[in-house]
Parts: sequence; structure tokens; C-alpha cells
Amino acid sequence: MKLLKRFGKSFLPIIYAGMLLALVFYVLFYTDIQDVFKGYPNEHYQSFTSGWKSQDGSEASLKKLPSSDADGRILLSNILPDVIPYGESLNLISHNIRFSLYLDDVKVYDYYPEENLTGSGTGDVYHNISLTASDAGKTVTIEVLLPYVGESGGRFSDAVISNNRTFYYLIFRQNGMAFYLSSLIIFFGIAVIIIHFGMYRENKYGYNLLALALASTLIGAWTLIETNVPQILLGSINALRVLDYTLLPLMLYPMIVFINSITKRPSKVYPLIAFATTTLSLGSVFAIHFIFGTDMHNLMPIFFSAYIITIILVFVILINNYRYCKEREIPADLTYFAFGATFFTGGGLIDLIRYQMSGHSKNSNGSFLRFGLFIFIATMFLQIIRWLTQERRTNRRDSFVNSLMHYSMTGESPEDTIKQMLEYLGKELLADRTYIFEDAGDGTYKNTYAWSVKKASARPAIETVPYDGFVDIFYDEYERSNIVMIQDIADRKETNPIIYNICEPKGIKSLVTAPLRIDGKYAGFFGVDNPPSSNIEEISGIMQLLEYFLSEIMLQRDNQEKLIQYSYYDQMTGTKNRRALHEFEISELDTKKPYGYVMFDINGLKKMNDTEGHEAGDMMIKDVADALISVFSKEKVFRMGGDEFAAYSMLETEDKFLEAIERVKRLITEKGRSSSIGYIYRSAGDSDYEAVKKEADAMMYADKERYYAGRNDRRSR
Repeated sequence: MKLLKRFGKSFLPIIYAGMLLALVFYVLFYTDIQDVFKGYPNEHYQSFTSGWKSQDGSEASLKKLPSSDADGRILLSNILPDVIPYGESLNLISHNIRFSLYLDDVKVYDYYPEENLTGSGTGDVYHNISLTASDAGKTVTIEVLLPYVGESGGRFSDAVISNNRTFYYLIFRQNGMAFYLSSLIIFFGIAVIIIHFGMYRENKYGYNLLALALASTLIGAWTLIETNVPQILLGSINALRVLDYTLLPLMLYPMIVFINSITKRPSKVYPLIAFATTTLSLGSVFAIHFIFGTDMHNLMPIFFSAYIITIILVFVILINNYRYCKEREIPADLTYFAFGATFFTGGGLIDLIRYQMSGHSKNSNGSFLRFGLFIFIATMFLQIIRWLTQERRTNRRDSFVNSLMHYSMTGESPEDTIKQMLEYLGKELLADRTYIFEDAGDGTYKNTYAWSVKKASARPAIETVPYDGFVDIFYDEYERSNIVMIQDIADRKETNPIIYNICEPKGIKSLVTAPLRIDGKYAGFFGVDNPPSSNIEEISGIMQLLEYFLSEIMLQRDNQEKLIQYSYYDQMTGTKNRRALHEFEISELDTKKPYGYVMFDINGLKKMNDTEGHEAGDMMIKDVADALISVFSKEKVFRMGGDEFAAYSMLETEDKFLEAIERVKRLITEKGRSSSIGYIYRSAGDSDYEAVKKEADAMMYADKERYYAGRNDRRSR
């Protein structure tokens, strides 16, 4: 009932909620969304967009298909390259077409999807047709059927020969910025929802933040779908197609509700008009589609009319509010909103005009709208902060949330942000300790972050806790109440003896913990020890609110670590790469102390690749890399190229360094491998490490010449 009172006392929100539930029900049970949770199977690719011929032998463009016959069919042909590397596919992006694909007149692929709720159109669809080396030079023939005969929207947006991972990477690289902007828009909507429900405050002005969050989330989801990244990640086509057509019209009503709520004199008329616009546009489109069988693709002018009406309504609301405030000589206090709304509505109008002028042939919509919405959200965020500071804070939770938002925006890195949050949490809640425990993967949970009021304490009170009998108890309680609140640890002596026996000796008398979820799964928990008993109830609410933000920051931390792993490590061998070597030499190598440098070049790799295949060659590379890692450590071994490795050694004496060289030679020999080696040791250090490297490199090549001396097959290297 509280939700209905916040959103309005009329039945309109109930009807609107019913529309959303109906949409969710349809997507969940009548589309291919259930196929989303299936798994998906170095950068080399060949563009295959040129060289196509039409049926009469003339040149043809995939992006602008030639004229079709009376049945709407088109024949296109091309010749595959002379060489097709192992594991590559013919990857196509089709748009509003159905087709069959033949290799030398043998049909190998069909795409004839059934109609969905929106009609015959499909939007952009990604196709991966597996190829083998024997397919090189074959004739590719595509028989195209246009569902909309005479429309320019049907096309192949792209054609690439590569492995699937590279193909999707290329797409993401092209649409990545739009994807991140859309994700930020959705994140803002979710954050505003959390602020709305997680804070108790006197909203004397009646700002409808829930409506803003809903509108932002819906339009963010729509622009996210338009990037085509969700299709790559999920594989769903019909579900995303339905959402593509319906999310934007559904956004109109909550957006007007929010805008109306922030004016000095809200009117009941504007939400009514917006509701009528949304329901009439959706209702008429679906009615015409189901009664007369008209494809929804051909009913887009109805949606466009709804967008134009909404844009006009926004300007009417702003103008009337300006007049009202001017007559009474009071500030409108909507400077930020007016600025953002101009970009928002202007961006939407530009995209609408571009889409119409292009003849519906754009690959993706919403470019200007997405940017305009991002500006709108940024300005509204500033406006919301201003509103919150203007209003009277009624409890500590409001103050905490504002500070939390500040910390989440100002942290230089996820690690710093987490530490700052724990410190702020401990100080504000007057606790002895704050901490985070994460799954160590061995049946225990490790204390990865901690803050203590006793600054001299360098070690956490508890380093690890077991899952059985400790964390599993917490998780069970999280399922019931999303919080673990122990006001007196003595109460757990009989019911949870493991928890009591771990906590009580460390001076923990009371605690409050909340879960951390990464991608919807428990990843650990965070908590406070020994807060004032009078504040425990209030603290529990703060902890539940903080859960989301901490989980998001930890997810950012994990993603950042993955990026570092990809940027600085060789994925095949686990060693570091050339870029990491450069970073190591600049920031870590102490050239004033003794160090050694070693170069390795694997002998016989090419011969192994030629005679036994590249998998055998890869195994040779891994064996040598493992030997180097075991002697010099993973952090100081670097793969310089296909068969070359380098390593630094910080051993104190040259004798120890030479012992390490002999040990790695022995390990390589024991694995049945051979490597040419060049090494230099500087007992007094040497700031000119580039000269050291050149000297070792020359020594390695001399060793290689000795290895191949007298051999007939010099190419076996």
C-alpha cells in the first residue's frame, strides 16, 4: 500500500503495473529467453563484405541489397578466400531478412524464424557458419527472402571470416562505448531505486524518485538492447525484439510523472495525458497487429507520434511551471533539469528524424538519445543531491547514504573505495572493527579487508573462518532477513558454538553482518564488531543498503583484475608479456642492486609445428615456460614472442644465479626440450639495462648458432 501511495492514489499506476507484468510474463514464457542461459562456444579476421555478385552477375552490396524478384527473393554469391585458418567461421549480421546459405550448391545454413509478437522483422541477428580448411575457395551463395518487399531496411550489416570470439570482440569494440553509457544509465536507475526505498526521509516536496528510476531503467535497457551487445551475451532474439519495441513507449508515463512531481505546482492532467498516450499507442498497435495482421514494423508512425506528443508535453510542463513561478516571484529551481531535459528531448528528436530520413536502414538507434539521456541523468543526479541537502535529514541513515555516494564517486580505485567505506562505516557507527570476508575457495573465508579503531593493530582480529558451522549459518540467516544481527555473542554459545568459539576469544561481544553478492551469488560478507547496542537496529538498515554498493565496487575490482590479467599476462603460458616487462623495468627493477637477465629461445619449435602440429608446438612452449617459472617465478618470466622468453633474477650472488641457470637447463632437458640461452649478471647493478639485454640477446643467438652448427635443416628453429 505504501508503494501505491507514493506512486499515486489513482488506479492508473495499477493498470500500468499490469502492463509491465504482462510484458514480463510474455518475455519469460513465450520467447526464447529460456535459451539465454546456455554457454557460448588471436585476433585474426578477414572482411567478406566485398566481391559479392547478384544473380545477373553484376556487383552487389550486402548493406544495400539489389532488387528482388516478385516473391521478394535475392541471390548473392561470392568466393571464399584461398586460406581459411582452423576454427574460423563465416560470421554474418543480418537485418530483417530470412535466408539460406550454400557452399558449392550444398545448403549448410538456414535462417527462417517464425513471426514473433512484433511481426516478421528480426532486427540485427548474428550468424556463425562454421568453416573448415577444405572450404577455402568454395562459392558461397545466399538465397535471401525479404519479409518487407521493397523496403531498404533488409540487409547484411557485416560479413567477417574469423573465429567467433574475435567476431564478437569486433562488434563489442564498435559498440562498447554505447554499451557502457547504457549500463551507466541502468545503474543510475537502480541506484535511485535503492535511494528511494533504502532511505527514510521527509520528502516534503513530493519528488517522485521512483518514477525517475523506472523511466531511466526502462530507457537504459532499451538503449542497451540497441547496442546489440545483449544479443551477443544472451543469444536471445525474439525476447529482445519484443523489448526493443515496447520499452521506450512504456518509459513515457513514468518520465512525465517524475517531471510533473518536481514542478512547483504539479498537475493531475499531465500524467493523465501521458498515460493515455502510452496506452493508446501500445493498445492501438497491438490491436491493429492482432486484428488485421499488420506487421508492427509498419506501425512505427504510431509510436513516433507518441514520442512527439511526450516531447511537446515536457515543454508545456516546463513553460507552465516557469510562468507560475514568475507570477509569484519564486525560483523555479529547475536549472539542472532544464539543461538535462534539453539534451534528452533534443537527442530523442534527432534520432527520430535520422531514423525516418534513413528509410529505417540504421543498424542501431538511440545514439543521440543515449548521449542526451546520459547528460540528463548526470544533471538530475546533481539536482537530486541538491534536493537532498535542502531537505531536513531525519536520521543517521540519510547522512550515511549521502556520504556513501560521495565515497563511491571519489575513490581512486575499487580497492581504495572499499577501504574508505570500511573506515567511514567504522567511525560513523562507533564500532571497534569493520571487515570483509571473501570465499577463499578451500572451504574457508578469508578476511581480505579490515579497519580497526586500534590503528596499531596490523593484523585482523580473525584471519579466516570456516564455511561449515560459521558462514553457512550466516547464509541461512541472510535468506530469511538479509542480515545477521547478534546483540550478545553469549546467546550463540549453545545454538552456534563454532561462531561463539571463534568470536568470543577475540573480544567480539556483538556484531552485525550483511552478505556480498557478485552476479547474484554469495561471495562473502561484511560486518561491524561491537557497535553501540543502542545503534544496532539502525545499523542493520544501513548495512543492508551498503550491501549493494560494496558488491558493485567489488565486482568492479574483480573486472579490473581481469583486465590487468589480460593486459599483462600471456594467456597460453601464464607468464607475463612484453608490456609487463616494460612496466617491470620502469617501476620495479632496482638497477642499483645485483640482478641477472636471461634470454631463452626454444630450439626446434618450427620443426615441431611442421611435423607434429601446432598443438604439439604449443605444448613445447608451455613446457619451457613451466621450467622457467619454477626457477625464476611467474612474476619475473616474460614471453617476448612466439618462442622467446626473458627472465630477471634478483639473486644476491653470481654463483646462485649460475646455479639457477643450470637448474633451469636441467628442467628443460628433463622435459625433453631444448633452448638456446644467453645470460648476464651484474653484481653491482647496472642502470643501462637495455645494454644488458642486448648483451644477453647476442649471447643467446651465439648459443643458437652453436646448436644448429652442422645441421642441414636450419629452418627447424
